[in-house]
Amino acid sequence: RLTLLLAGSMQFDLLAQAGLTRAERARIRVTDRFIDDMELQLFFRAADIAVYPYQKVLTSGSLLLALGFGVPAIIPDAGMTREVLGGRDAGQLYGPGTDVPDLEQAVRAMLAPKDAGRRAEMSRNARELAQALAWPDIATTLLGGSDACIDTVSTPHSRSARA
Repeated sequence: RLTLLLAGSMQFDLLAQAGLTRAERARIRVTDRFIDDMELQLFFRAADIAVYPYQKVLTSGSLLLALGFGVPAIIPDAGMTREVLGGRDAGQLYGPGTDVPDLEQAVRAMLAPKDAGRRAEMSRNARELAQALAWPDIATTLLGGSDACIDTVSTPHSRSARA
């Protein structure tokens, strides 16, 4: 019942290595190229869930971008991801460096509320989380509460941002 969209420039043929059936391949769409900034909205607006199967991650602009579009995200529990998603109904964390079953379990955990008719609520939660995360909040998360050498700068997108 799902369609998987793989978007962005890929460095290897993931599908050739996956050993998928013909029926499984028919539900996968691949856009194997750089996605222009103006096109990003099309992909995020078409998505129910953003899945980031990173092996290693410290910070993730992709996570914040997905949340900004109101798309709940699945991402490894590493770096700043726990501080952003932990305890919030805007995404799912899974063990970093784990194998496919852990990622699959996280996907299933996100699909259950969607299938139960909570897609709009999940989207709203993701969007509200993104709006609540102003740059000072991100800086505090990344720098461990240190405000040393951080200046406040006004931006059109938030009350204040720190650089």
